[in-house]
Order: sequence, then structure tokens, then C-alpha cells
Amino acid sequence: MSRGEKEKMKRMRKRIGIVVLIILAFGIFNLIPSFSKYSNSAAITANEMELIDGMIFKSPVIKRLEIDLDNRAKEIEAEKQRQLELDKNKKIAYLTFDDGPSLKSTPKILDILKENDVPATFFVLGSMAERNPETLKRVHEEGHSIGHHSYSHNYNYIYGNPNNFMAELKKTDDLFKRILGEDFNTNLLRFPGGQFGAKKNEYARIAKKEGYISHNWNALNGDSEGHNMSTNFLLNRLKSTVGNQKEVVILMHDTDAKATTVKSLQSSIDFLRNNGYEFRRLPEN
Repeated sequence: MSRGEKEKMKRMRKRIGIVVLIILAFGIFNLIPSFSKYSNSAAITANEMELIDGMIFKSPVIKRLEIDLDNRAKEIEAEKQRQLELDKNKKIAYLTFDDGPSLKSTPKILDILKENDVPATFFVLGSMAERNPETLKRVHEEGHSIGHHSYSHNYNYIYGNPNNFMAELKKTDDLFKRILGEDFNTNLLRFPGGQFGAKKNEYARIAKKEGYISHNWNALNGDSEGHNMSTNFLLNRLKSTVGNQKEVVILMHDTDAKATTVKSLQSSIDFLRNNGYEFRRLPEN
């Protein structure tokens, strides 16, 4: 269920809750005279209790609301299954950016994404979010997904033991809530360096137990393979790693040191779109 669908269900439940409270209040108000006649008696009989229960909890209005809510849940599930069937024939691209938000590159990337109506996912370092909170707010406000990428990106510390790793996730999660609001939640996770190698299996097991979903990549633009890589190199690397895959999670970086990633982003989007890819963001929950 998408975040939008969850919000619709939440609003529907809220409205139903209000109606139920009104009905209950009305029912109890009308039952007060009935209850008063029992005030001097020892107990209410089982038949009388069943009558009261029927008046309050089995009213046609409440039953209709329950049916409507159940039908809506079925409609949402059917739509989800329909979308899964459609997706089997679609080519989907997830643009992901690691190590930000930065002061210069991230805002420029956001501008390009907005101009092209392209959603993306940003795997954020807590230390960078602390430096650039307004940029993180913009990422969130413009509808992109936000995921964890540790606080420090210090391999020696975070991979020293699982407790260090989880402590950095907790620290970053607290920071997200301070910047984006207490209601913000994300279970997206990308391991610094990716979740590759047997050494990280224990870390992945613990993170999964805590509800995090780890995302690697199966395509990239190669911006981490050297300094000041040319835009031609980045675009060609992207093309070669995307290949004929139907679903691609593309690794890029939005640090200020990756200026050519910004410069090549429009060409990357054009290439993917011209080859039939639909852009999506990774769901936060």
C-alpha cells in the first residue's frame, strides 16, 4: 500500500471513528431512561443486555460503515495486485543519491529532478543532514524518498561491531525527526559500501530485525571510481551497467565533489526515458 493509500485509509478510519462516537453518544443518551428503571434492580438480564448491544453496536449505520471500510481495503489490495501485473511489463528506474545532502550539488540535482518530474531516493548521511537541514527539508517536501546511510560513513567505526552500526542509525533517525518532524519515518537503508561480503551478514540480520530494508544497486554512473570523472565517462558507464535490465537501481552521489554527476544528470534522465524507463522512488515504508 502506497503512502497516499495509507493516508486515505487513515482519513476514512478517522471519519468512521467520529461517526461511531456520535452514534454511541446518541445511543447511550437514548438508553439513559432504559437504564434508570434498572437502578433499583439487582441486575440486567442477558436478553436485556443483548437488546442494548444491538441498539448500540449492531445498528445499520455502523454495519454499513464496516462494510464500506472492508470494501475499500479490498479495492486497494486489488489495485495493488493490478499494479504488480502491470509492472511485469514495465521498465523501471530508481535514481539513488548517496552521501548528501550537500550545500551545492543536492539543490542543483533537485532542480533538475523537478524540471523533469522525476522522483528519486536520497540515502542520507546524518552528519551531512546536520550541516544542511534546509536541503534535507527540500528533499522531503518535493516528494523524494529519504533513507539511512549511517551518520559518519566511517567504515572503521561503523563496521567495528554491530552496536556501533545500529547506534549510528538511531542517531540519524533521531536527527531526521528533529529536522523533518516527529511523524517522519523511513526504513530505507543503504550500507556504506553496499551490503556486500559475508562480514556484513550479521549487521544486515540485526538491521532487518529492527525493521530496516537494505537496498544495494545493480547499475551506476561510476562517479565513485575517481575524481572529476568526465560527463561522457559517467553517461557511458551508466549505459553499460543498465544494459537490458528491466528494473534498475542506479547508484550516484550528491556530494559537492561530484559536480560532473550534476552536469550529466539531464543526459542520464534522457537516456533512461528514451529507452522506455519509468522513474520511481523507493518506498520509505
